[in-house]
Amino acid sequence: MKSLLPLLLFLFPVLLLAQAVPKVSPSKVSTAIYFDKTPPLKEMVGKPSTVDEFANERNEALENIAPNPFIGKPLPNGKDPLLQSEQGDKVNISRDVNKVFDGILDINSVPDNNGSIGNDYFMQTVNIDYAIFNRQGNVVIPKTSLKTFFSGILGVNDYEFGDPVVIYDDQAARWLVAEFAFEEQIGYKLLIALSQTDDPTLEWYRWTFYAPSPDYPRFGISANSFLIGTNNAAWGGDNIFALDRHAMLAGDPSPKMIQFENPTPLKDGFSVALPVDTDGPFAPNPSAAQFIGISDDAWNGGKDQLWIYDLIVDWATPLAATFQRTQVIDVANFDSDFGVFKTGSIFQPNGNGLIALSEVLMNRVTRRVFETSESLVCLHTVDVDGLNHAGLRWYELMRTAGGEWAVRQSGTYAPDEENRWMGSITQNANHEIAIGYAVASLATHPSIRVCGQSAEENANASGVLDIQEISVLEGAYSQEGSSRWGDYGNIAVDPVDDYTFWYAGTYVLDDSYHKSTKVVAFDFSPGQIFAKFSLSQSIACSMDTVELLDQTTGIATAWEWNISPSTFTFVNGTNANSQNPKIVFNANGSYKIQLIASNAVSADTMIKTNAVDLKETYAKFSASTSKVSAGSNVLFFDESGCSPDSWSWSFPGGIPSSYSGETPPPITYNVIGIYDVSLSVTKNGVSETTIKPNSINVIYCQYCSSSYSDTTQEYISRVTLNDLDHPSGSTNYSDFTNFSALVAPGDIVDLAVEMTINGDYKEYLKVWVDWNEDCIFSKVEEQYYIGNVTGAELGSVETVLGSIKVPGQVSPGTKRMRVTASHYYDEWPCVIGLYGEVEDYSVIIEPNSVKEAARPTIEIVYPNPSVDILTIELDSPKKGEMPVAIVDMKGEIIKMRKVNIVNGYNKIQLNVSLLAPGQYFVTVGDWSGYGFVKN
Repeated sequence: MKSLLPLLLFLFPVLLLAQAVPKVSPSKVSTAIYFDKTPPLKEMVGKPSTVDEFANERNEALENIAPNPFIGKPLPNGKDPLLQSEQGDKVNISRDVNKVFDGILDINSVPDNNGSIGNDYFMQTVNIDYAIFNRQGNVVIPKTSLKTFFSGILGVNDYEFGDPVVIYDDQAARWLVAEFAFEEQIGYKLLIALSQTDDPTLEWYRWTFYAPSPDYPRFGISANSFLIGTNNAAWGGDNIFALDRHAMLAGDPSPKMIQFENPTPLKDGFSVALPVDTDGPFAPNPSAAQFIGISDDAWNGGKDQLWIYDLIVDWATPLAATFQRTQVIDVANFDSDFGVFKTGSIFQPNGNGLIALSEVLMNRVTRRVFETSESLVCLHTVDVDGLNHAGLRWYELMRTAGGEWAVRQSGTYAPDEENRWMGSITQNANHEIAIGYAVASLATHPSIRVCGQSAEENANASGVLDIQEISVLEGAYSQEGSSRWGDYGNIAVDPVDDYTFWYAGTYVLDDSYHKSTKVVAFDFSPGQIFAKFSLSQSIACSMDTVELLDQTTGIATAWEWNISPSTFTFVNGTNANSQNPKIVFNANGSYKIQLIASNAVSADTMIKTNAVDLKETYAKFSASTSKVSAGSNVLFFDESGCSPDSWSWSFPGGIPSSYSGETPPPITYNVIGIYDVSLSVTKNGVSETTIKPNSINVIYCQYCSSSYSDTTQEYISRVTLNDLDHPSGSTNYSDFTNFSALVAPGDIVDLAVEMTINGDYKEYLKVWVDWNEDCIFSKVEEQYYIGNVTGAELGSVETVLGSIKVPGQVSPGTKRMRVTASHYYDEWPCVIGLYGEVEDYSVIIEPNSVKEAARPTIEIVYPNPSVDILTIELDSPKKGEMPVAIVDMKGEIIKMRKVNIVNGYNKIQLNVSLLAPGQYFVTVGDWSGYGFVKN
């Protein structure tokens, strides 16, 4: 490896601060034009696609790429300065190709092959099919046309499709599948599907968005957005998009999309600013999402550079979003010119040339957040010697908190005379980098290989790929006809261990020139490990069992736990060398915990100085809302630990302004302002106080206006909800808030809306309820889509039946409900429209109302009668945080606290020593009560 020349890395400046460039606002904010939910995907299996002629025609445009205006002038004029001309020599004895299996077989000539790995499945898409495999490589859903996957969307079977993608959102444990669709009379659309669970064989949400010419869409995930960069430069117009991730994860029928026209495009013609896709946890306080692309001095006469863009959006105010090029980073000179693109310059044994597709960064650009920094890896294809010899130029960029991105290391991989192109790169939690790619030459049929950089070499930031190349499949046939091999691929990190790599590559199957795919899972084990742990709780009470949870990345084989002071006991058969020991702490105070994790070649240590506090008692509480209108109520929930003896609440600005006891009554706020809330608890003479400053914001409530100018053709003629049953006539807007429905927390309430329609018109019916009384109708938490109706004749009356779910912890009081009927699906609650009608009503939550529903029952409470500590045993089919309440015989809540419920058996203990003697009920969540006697 004497010829790797890693020291040349330091001869180049790595960072040039961003030039003054415009910051632009969205050119458009829109919502989805279609939404539905699929049945289980395993029930939608259909036929595979036929040849995608439209894709073949569309890709002809990419075979006629415009010449570089500065051709002949740019550097490097010969050998790539970062050339790695020999393979790495590191072969770990235990390194393993875990499995290789057939992916989708017999695919289109331009497959756009990519796949991703989830917790239990590998999902793959190509032009224009998909398939799902389990981890063993067995087919779960066979090759099926994506027209079947998107069937039923606005006549989608009449559309032509292209450029499919599948990515796995590992932080939400959900799958995203997307592609664009085109219909000559309607134009371009983006089709987006998101799995409702971690299992892609089950139900999905599906949306359609209008998008101008979304060719070559590249996707990424940030903390609050699904990001898209497209090749719109050739046609002009918008080419940067973002979708409201949280709204889509919640199944919002009308999530917002913002779009921009990049004010500083990378080049004329085919170019894409790729969104940065985060693998693993997001940054703690992400200020912006990033896009990135390459700029060759052959295109603009400047320097070879990476351009970084920031997209900033708060989905509460999407029109305030901005997009801007924020950094220009000089990199070592590279050559992206491969001459005549039409015929291709990567030759096969049959003499047919393939296109290098060297003008864009390859899919995906991935980011990973480490303890003190963030790393970003990306690559593109370059000519390594000026003779159309294709190699892979790759980069690792790094930044620390609040800093700028800078090149940490980079290299150009071309270890022999073969051509390497169509690469995909990523980095795992162990600081290992892997690349999957295609290989071909006059002596080698198109083949699939992978290589990488070990954690040890990564620590040196050498720019050297030291992991020896692994051959996944050596090709036996060459491609005939088309010079297009594909547009992109994808290598993904396994979310289960955050360590193993999965890659899908393409090859020619037989002498009939059918192309097929192979999927490989591989790792560079054992590699370096990085110690990491968390605790089941950071505050503990006497006799609590605290579990230490090992989260070490890499493959650890031994663990050593050191804890000080030594006033603790290992329990449940665990000890200082258990992977996840369980501990009871015996003396109040703060404890320091150290973990040393190791394997045969590596060891690492993590220390948490104040890892856990053992307390006599501690104060903790929450509120039903933080923003209310004047005159409204707020519920407060005690969440204090270690069974306090007494509670003292303070509610400045509230009525009452103070309360002594565990569960305060509803607190009424009449005066506009911002108020603190505090709680003090005492046990055995030890007190602790928690103050939440500025936690309650009391505002003047004025709801937005909404009306329709033409209600003669279709209007709401009756609304029925529980005891509310109100007929009405044709008006632009009606304030019927003097008519109300009585509901209880946790209720699922049937709602009927009757429409009178004078003609063959469609009307969409939606309901909003301002549960938190902040005078805003939220499109996510407070919106209910009831359905739609279509009139058949003059004066037809149609009724739509739906339901609304009342939140389980809604505060008592009167809430405003808005019912809208609109000719357009994506109308919102504050629209001034043409065809439709708006009516406002009231929904009343009674004070101290308790939902009694037939849910999983409380098995037993004991001792019964009880004196001080009451134990509740129950079996739950669901998990989550739920209120536990003691209710007297009048139905009034006497005591309430929140607990975390797990699936299955639960044991809960309540201190009832302060209750007056008598008969009570105990309830958990919205379950039926269980009676007991307090002596």
